[in-house]
Amino acid sequence: MSDWPPVWILFITFRRTEYAIQTLRALQTNLHYPNLHLHVCDDGSKLTDDGTDRNHIEVLKEYWPDSSFHEMSTPWGEFNMGGNTNRGIKLAQEQGVDYYFLVHDDTVLQSPLDLKPYVCILSEYLQTGMIRLNYLAGGLAGHFVGYKASKLGQEITFLRIIREWSTQSPWLNNNYTSAFQPTLVHRRFYDSYGLYPENLHPGLTECGMCSQYNFSPLGEDGPQILAPLHHWPMDVKWNHVTGRAHHYKELTK
Repeated sequence: MSDWPPVWILFITFRRTEYAIQTLRALQTNLHYPNLHLHVCDDGSKLTDDGTDRNHIEVLKEYWPDSSFHEMSTPWGEFNMGGNTNRGIKLAQEQGVDYYFLVHDDTVLQSPLDLKPYVCILSEYLQTGMIRLNYLAGGLAGHFVGYKASKLGQEITFLRIIREWSTQSPWLNNNYTSAFQPTLVHRRFYDSYGLYPENLHPGLTECGMCSQYNFSPLGEDGPQILAPLHHWPMDVKWNHVTGRAHHYKELTK
């Protein structure tokens, strides 16, 4: 039995089977952690998008046989990315899991990523809640902080995102503080700021979650969002292989 706490990969998907397979293969190759479980969060795909009339979830399970899954009953032409993600989080919590690695089916991990240091930080420092592992968009602002992962004897420097600096900068502001994915999130983040807004377009879901964080009465006293600095700018780990907003529209035609 592993002495590392379980991390559930919440793999958020809708129909994009070939992209999803690319993403799963990359995770199997490059994502490293001794106690991982994949849970497929399907927003009502049913069939694949390649014309073969296969079941989307069954195809994905061929590539990760010991995974679990749920399938939403979202009406065709509508989206419930928030509800889909929330269901995965709740199922993980029912199993006593406090760490969630969120990734969508179109974001390919291009180089090795070890989650152990980040699990250590979220475990040891209760003022932390989310670690962003995707790119840092322009306008996000904060200050540098160093945290030591005692279990590994490793110190990591992060950008701790500051809400006011990011959202109210006179030069370039950015409201996407808690961008959807890929992120490693501790349960305390959702306990503090709530789960994702439901029954909305994916973009509005993301905006809604950012607003919950940005305007929380907890302010800077709530669980913080961190971004590891050693990934940037030379080691860009993720490749977003399709634009989510326009591609979702194509899938529902």
